[in-house]
Amino acid sequence: MDKPKYPREHLHAALAASVPEWLEHADLLEDLGELVDQVFFASLATEEGENLRFHVVVAGKKKLEEVTDTEWPDAIPEQEQELAWTVMRIEPHRVDPKALVKLAGATEFGRTALVLDQRNEDGQLWIFGVARRNPRTNGGRVLVVSTSAPGAVSVYFEGRRIMRYERGLLVPPVVDVFSEAGVVTRAIRSSIPEFLARMKNSLFSPHNVGERVFSRLVRGMRATGHGGSVLVLPAVPDGEAAPKPKYRLLRADVLAVQAQAYVDVHTERFKAQFGAEDPNEFPFERWKQQEDVAEANLEAAVDDIARLTAPDGALLMGPEFAVLGAGYMVTGTGTGKVLDIFEASDAEGKRVSEKPYALEQHGARHKAAATFVSQSGGFAFIASEDGPLKVLVRHEDRILLWRVELPEY
Repeated sequence: MDKPKYPREHLHAALAASVPEWLEHADLLEDLGELVDQVFFASLATEEGENLRFHVVVAGKKKLEEVTDTEWPDAIPEQEQELAWTVMRIEPHRVDPKALVKLAGATEFGRTALVLDQRNEDGQLWIFGVARRNPRTNGGRVLVVSTSAPGAVSVYFEGRRIMRYERGLLVPPVVDVFSEAGVVTRAIRSSIPEFLARMKNSLFSPHNVGERVFSRLVRGMRATGHGGSVLVLPAVPDGEAAPKPKYRLLRADVLAVQAQAYVDVHTERFKAQFGAEDPNEFPFERWKQQEDVAEANLEAAVDDIARLTAPDGALLMGPEFAVLGAGYMVTGTGTGKVLDIFEASDAEGKRVSEKPYALEQHGARHKAAATFVSQSGGFAFIASEDGPLKVLVRHEDRILLWRVELPEY
């Protein structure tokens, strides 16, 4: 068994493996190591009887206000990338566990982070403010140190986790099922064929809308704190076979309408910009404001729908982002045939567990999701109240399961 270590003892190896350029910041390395240890100990503290959760962001040699998105570095020049953070500066405070605990209340877990930077006089890290990440970006080339639970520390770079420390040991990486092309992304895209067909011939449309919608939906489901599940039908039966959720929406296309509106304004903006006679005269700010409003409307719709996972039963969806209703109870969970489930460790589902997943160790929600996927051929997301998120997809004659990890900021 590996001997437990403090988080800082793992940081150098994580940086060397994922972002070796940060090793060039020799003056920062010692401070970063001390930071992850301080965040670790701060996460063990309590404020008014509750453990606190932290996000801190370190930009390195660049001011955080100048950091841009780097998701498409080959397609979009850096000078045209969106700014990744909005920063509210405060008078500097030296970093220590007490300051982190006191200022944690100024941030909202999952949305904002404390800004750490170096002062030229001493080279040490100080707290300089609070920042909010632009959700359209990956956060850029900065380090984010986060704690999702007491004693659990994660480090992110460009929106992907490069290290997670828990109970004295490193936690193996989890597949990013929403960004790595594979079984899950194909299942999501196959559920919105008409939506994608309308964008097929456009170079200007955001083709990852499906992944973004379901990623935010799952994040919102987790945020309710109640656990829940989202079940997605490949087709909706008619007549007596039609599903009967307890709480039906009067308009099943409420999400589809907002998704299409966002795509339309995004596409039209890029078409107009591409065809402008004088790029310097293009009304970028006006178009950008329209796009921001459309995206905010889409995100608000997803967040509202995610709240429907809180009641007993599942949120039931159909093709083309259709929201059929909440409180749906899967039939046949007692006697129906459930395919064997295998946990996958890669996006394509080529590396799977040798033995079937032990479904019996979980409750009714997991059994219902497995039965649904077996019977319908759809896919399902599950959030336990205190366990990991999971996604189940029928793949040939079995069900594949992935643990889902979402960035904690």
